[in-house]
Amino acid sequence: MRGHSCVTCYQRKVKCDGRRPCSTCVRHARGGECRSSKAVGSASDQAVLARLRRYEALLTANGIPLTATRSEGDDGDVDDDVVRESIESDDGHNIIQRGHPRFVDNVIWNRLGSELVDDSTPESTEHTESELEDEENTAATLDNLIFSQQPLSSSNPLRHLSPPIPLVFRLWQTFLDNFNPLVKLLHAPTTQQLVSDAVTAPQGPSPSTEALLFAIYLCAVTTMTDKECVDQFGESKLELLRRYSYATQHALKNARFLRSTDVVVLQALTLYLLARRLYIHDQSIYLLAGLATRLAKTIGLHREQSLKHLSPFEAEIRRRLWWQIKILDYQSAQVSGASFEGVFTATEAGDTRRPLNVSDGALSPYMRKLPAPVDDARPTEMLFCMVRLEVGECMRQMRMVMTRNIVVLDPLAEQEQTIDAFEARMESHLLKQCDVSVPLHLMATLMVRSAVCQMRLSIWQHQQQQQQQQSSDTTTDSSGNENIYSWRGRRRRLFELALKILEYDSLAYSTESLRPFLWHVANVFPFQAFIQVLTDLLWMTTQKPDVHDGDDNGQQQTAIDVHRGWAAVNLAYQNRPELVGNEARNPLYFALGNLVLKAWASSSSHFPMQPFPAIERLQTWRASRASQPSASLQADKVDYLPAAGSGHQDSYNGGPVAVRGLDLTPFVFATGDNTDRGTWVGYASSSGTGADR
Repeated sequence: MRGHSCVTCYQRKVKCDGRRPCSTCVRHARGGECRSSKAVGSASDQAVLARLRRYEALLTANGIPLTATRSEGDDGDVDDDVVRESIESDDGHNIIQRGHPRFVDNVIWNRLGSELVDDSTPESTEHTESELEDEENTAATLDNLIFSQQPLSSSNPLRHLSPPIPLVFRLWQTFLDNFNPLVKLLHAPTTQQLVSDAVTAPQGPSPSTEALLFAIYLCAVTTMTDKECVDQFGESKLELLRRYSYATQHALKNARFLRSTDVVVLQALTLYLLARRLYIHDQSIYLLAGLATRLAKTIGLHREQSLKHLSPFEAEIRRRLWWQIKILDYQSAQVSGASFEGVFTATEAGDTRRPLNVSDGALSPYMRKLPAPVDDARPTEMLFCMVRLEVGECMRQMRMVMTRNIVVLDPLAEQEQTIDAFEARMESHLLKQCDVSVPLHLMATLMVRSAVCQMRLSIWQHQQQQQQQQSSDTTTDSSGNENIYSWRGRRRRLFELALKILEYDSLAYSTESLRPFLWHVANVFPFQAFIQVLTDLLWMTTQKPDVHDGDDNGQQQTAIDVHRGWAAVNLAYQNRPELVGNEARNPLYFALGNLVLKAWASSSSHFPMQPFPAIERLQTWRASRASQPSASLQADKVDYLPAAGSGHQDSYNGGPVAVRGLDLTPFVFATGDNTDRGTWVGYASSSGTGADR
């Protein structure tokens, strides 16, 4: 007797031969997932049930309780006025697509009105298998444009890449300790229940949940050292990264991430990008971050209007996700060389409110309203994320000062006042309550203080660019002290700020309690400060003698500054050996190397110094590449991982990394002097001087 259709064939609406596994599942390498469905009732019953489910989804999406009492004579249909109110909006509206809200916001879609509420097709329609195969093959081709991996074999399905259940919870705990505090994409209590249910379910997780699980595993491994991976999992970090990156990509493709409006799938994609930006080429991560932004807009995360029909809990989780995606988009734009001025404009950023400063324990899927925001002076689990948003708001205010079309007598002083007010508020309200013995509090404290220095560095660089040296500049004020507004005074101010930023960066690497967060520090290398120090070192030893007034004190101070600067540069290279190793992949690193060698050749010719280890390593690298001209600055694959045993290891013995973001640098401030991007990238076209020839 022929059995019932299997679940897969029933969902795909193709004929099933009733065997276990059926011929269709065997042909598509899904034999292990083939299971019987329950007996199907009459077509009319199924139609009524499907209709009821769609209406329930519509009511939920519009914030209408399913238990609401119906008035007499109600035939069960949704009130037309309710539907019309939900879709007639100048700011766009949600429609239900495959059980999930989709946000539409243009004239064509809006004019279709209530026709968009129901995306169903007649239940009696039965697609031919060839039609569905053509559709899936086309979609798979598009997915492969993003993730070009070999297909999974039928003997090694995706679930075989999952870790054993005890290791699943170890990875989950690592994610909670090391990754989650800095991004807060997920609500830990509900996600923990999701993980527990998924790994113990006989039928396995859904495609969206599976993608999220593998993304969590990948993020957890990203934060670990190679020794920790070997001790806990018996495999190297590189092997685990490759496996879970491969698995996450396939899981995202299985979840149809390019067409999905499921927030869980977008969370998985965002976590994947946050973990893989250490390895993905700058231009590729910028494009992928743009993809995540577009997918988020498809769901409506950028519009507060689209969130008001959701439960308070779901709306808040979406706010967290949206702002994290915007930060990722901003960072990737910076390091890729793209313009990032528009990332936080009203059009691009949308009007979604910032997430609340509350811990996960204050949120629940069953809450009827959001909790009252916690006083900003009280640190919560959202501390680090809130600090990042505060920094961004301060930068936005300064950008407004720089771009407004009014005459400001002293724009530098006005910007300094903005930074002073921000620093005072953060120090007196937030950081005052922080306990630096708590790693997250210490991380937030270092971020604020480094950000303040980087904002000051940016406005002074802008000032340096706007005001060239004039003969009327005075080097001292009326009291005989050095005038910081003179050309030399500005140079001194820039140099000291840049050194302070590099010191904060080195402090993070040398603080043991922050080791779990070094995956993030590796992404936020302060390029702006690093380039400023190098250009100042070059300037100090290439100017005319009268710059130092020809006195011994001036020469002695210059010698001290030169040694301080090179000590900071050496520490940066010591903490991030990929600054050398990535030269063959990225012109930015090649340009930095040229600038380092030029500055070193000039400094060492004026002051007796032994080459720092970083200089020796860079010189050796350049010598080995000299005989391979065709190998320089090669294009990179989307998902880069160095070969095992390549020696490209990060400074905390945690596996290969490639520094990517400038998390704390300002939004769009122009940089003056030789730190202008067009100037220092120009170093990539030269071969350096002296030491590298």
